[in-house]
Amino acid sequence: MQYTSYERVKAALEHKEPDRVPFDLGGSVLTGMNRHCYTRLRKYLGMPGKEVEIYDVMQQLARIDDDMIERLKIDVRCVDPSPPSKKGLAKDIERDGDYYKMTDEWGIGWKMPVEKGHYFDMMERPLADAETIEDIEKFPWPDPVDPARFATLKERADKYVYEEKKAYILGRQYAGIWETALWMCG
Repeated sequence: MQYTSYERVKAALEHKEPDRVPFDLGGSVLTGMNRHCYTRLRKYLGMPGKEVEIYDVMQQLARIDDDMIERLKIDVRCVDPSPPSKKGLAKDIERDGDYYKMTDEWGIGWKMPVEKGHYFDMMERPLADAETIEDIEKFPWPDPVDPARFATLKERADKYVYEEKKAYILGRQYAGIWETALWMCG
C-alpha cells in the first residue's frame, strides 16, 4: 500500500509499520537546515538557485521550498506562529561594521558576522541588571496571546493535511520558558 505523507507519519506515531520511514527536513527548528547548507544542497542536487527564505532568524534556518520537499519526499511541513501585531522591543536587522545586529521582541540583542556568519550570537540581555521584583514588573513583556500570532495557523495546517496530504509540526513562538529566562538574565 502506498501511503500519503500524512498517513505515513500517523502510522509511525501509532507504532505501526508504514511503507517507509517518514522523513522530516525543516518541519521544526530542531530539524531545520542552515541557509548556507541549504543553498549548497540545492546546488549539489542540480536544483535551481533561489532566494532563501529564512524562518528562524537567530539560527538562519532556511524554509524548505516545495520543489525540495517533492524531490526528497519530505513528509512533514512547518506551521509556526506568525509575528506579533506590534514589534515591541524588536529592532530590524541592520549592519554595524563587520556585524549584522538585531534585537528580538524580548529585548535580547543579537549579532552575526557579515562575512561567513552562520547564525546570530547573543550580545545583550535586557534583564541582566534586574535586582527587584519591580524591575521585572516594569519590563515591557511581549504579548504571548496576540491574535496575529495565531490568525493563519489553522488555515496553513489544513492546507498541508487536506490538500498536500502532509503531516505538520506546530511550531513555537520562541525558545522554551527556561531558556528564554536564562537568555534574558545572562
